[in-house]
Order: sequence, then structure tokens, then C-alpha cells
Amino acid sequence: MIAVLLDQLDSTAEADLILVRLAAAVDEVTCLLGSAPDRDRVAALGAAGASHLAWADLAPDGPSGPWVAALAALVGPDDAVLAPSTRAGNEVAARLALRLGRPLSVGADSIAVGGPGLVVTSTAFTATWHLTTELPKASVVTAVSAGVQVPPPTPRTPGVRRLELDLTPAPHEPVVVAAAPKAAGAGPRLTEAAVVVSGGRGTDGDFSLIEEFAGLIGAAVGSSRVAVDQGWASPERQVGQTGVSVAPEVYIAAGISGAVQHLAGMVAAKQVVAINTDPDAPIFRACDLGIVGDLHTVLADAVAAVRKAQPVHC
Repeated sequence: MIAVLLDQLDSTAEADLILVRLAAAVDEVTCLLGSAPDRDRVAALGAAGASHLAWADLAPDGPSGPWVAALAALVGPDDAVLAPSTRAGNEVAARLALRLGRPLSVGADSIAVGGPGLVVTSTAFTATWHLTTELPKASVVTAVSAGVQVPPPTPRTPGVRRLELDLTPAPHEPVVVAAAPKAAGAGPRLTEAAVVVSGGRGTDGDFSLIEEFAGLIGAAVGSSRVAVDQGWASPERQVGQTGVSVAPEVYIAAGISGAVQHLAGMVAAKQVVAINTDPDAPIFRACDLGIVGDLHTVLADAVAAVRKAQPVHC
């Protein structure tokens, strides 16, 4: 059996279904939910291949300890665990692996059965290397939903049960009190947006035009690590190797030079637009459309053009 962690802080309904389908291609699936599912959700998870649903009263924006305890109560000695490769999912997975003394693999693109255990594939160094790892079956794996390979599922009719939990921390585990992070602003989530507009060092700390333009076209706002380190953007907006990975239809990099760590987070984008004053910036070697110019001027013109094209309602 594979236990799949759902309902964490930075997961989405679409990403949850992808994880269930990924696990269902390998073994029987039990999903851990943070609340009692309604009929529509039971049907959706069953259509994705889930055989069992287990739920407990777990806060998506609460500490990771109760989620770890719930998974520890759910899995047997031969069961694997699959979690989303997000900030919250990775934390739960790491703590669970420590608690159970099991191997941990982070950021998988796919998993499969390989002999007595699991075969996990992933990419590294901006997808220039492909890694294959053989793990014991009773392992903890996190997967990047934007890049996973999802085979067609076999629909199931899942059973639903409530978990009765002992939330006493294990002796070696600290009690962690976590607060919900500040909202990154209105608009779609980075991981599910069709368009992402990201700003970097070239913004000089002024994200107003980026936010205005993104709001007009229904895009999510992202950032480079430099912008986060400078305090110009919240950590939830960081795209890159140490941030989140995105796979939008269009990725707009404004004032971002294109370091390999940032490219690793947007390599799955279908079209990349770059705006930079430096014609030799590495981002221009990774884009489909490059604009050499000041991002404030370019985005101001873009905002004006979008506003002019929008109908006026009287």
C-alpha cells in the first residue's frame, strides 16, 4: 500500500489528484485527508485510483506534527508514503522518515515498481541530469506534481474512515508551533497558474508594475531568490531550485538574469518571455521571446496596452 498525503498547506486539488494517480499505478492507495470528504471528493479521488480514504481533523495551516502522527498511524511496516514536494509536504515527509527510520527521496518525477522495491526517477541541474534511485518499498517519497508522469488510472470506489490519533510527539521530536505564512497576494497559485510574471534584481524592490500587470491578465506573481533575500518578495513567491517549480503556459521573467538555480524552477514552462537591460544575460539563452529594455518601461507599456484593449462598462 502507498499512503498519499493530501490537503497540506501548499498543495492544490489538481496536484492532489496527480499524486493519487501516480501512486495508483504502483500499488493500492490510501489517502490521508485533513477533514471528512464530501461525496464529490470521494468520487474524484476514486476516479483517480484511490482505494481507501482516511481523515482526521488536521489544519492545513497548522504545525506538521499532527500530520506526521497521522501518517505514522496509517502506514504499516511494508507501506510506502508519497507526499507533494512542497515546503509543507517536504517537512512532513522528512519528519516522518526520521520518526519511522525509513529512506527519503525528495522531488521525484515518477515512481515505479522495481523488483522488491521502488524505482524513483528525478532530474537535477536544471534537468540536464536524469537520476534513477532504487529504494526499499517502505520508503517516503515526495513528488513534483508539475513534472510527474501520470499513467491512466483505474477507477475505484474508496472506503472512508476516520483516524483516531495519539498526537503525543515521539521522544526525539521537538514540538513545533507554526504560523500560517503571509498571503502572497491575490491571484492564482504559482503552481497552478497558466501565466506567471516574476521579478528579480532588476525591479530594485518595486514590484508594483509586475503586480498590476499580473492582475490585469490573471497571472500569478513570482520572484527570484535575490528578490526574496532582499525582502522585496515573500518566500512563497520564490521560483527556483530552493523555491517552487512551476509549469505555466507562459513564464515572464522581468529583471531576472537567469541563474541556473532560477531556471531549474521554470524549465517546464511552455513559453518563456524575458525582459532585461543586459543583452548578454543568460535568461536570453533560455527564452522564446527576449526584450532588451528596462522592465518598468516595458511593463508600463504592457499595462497601458492591456487597459486600452479592455472593454469599458458604464
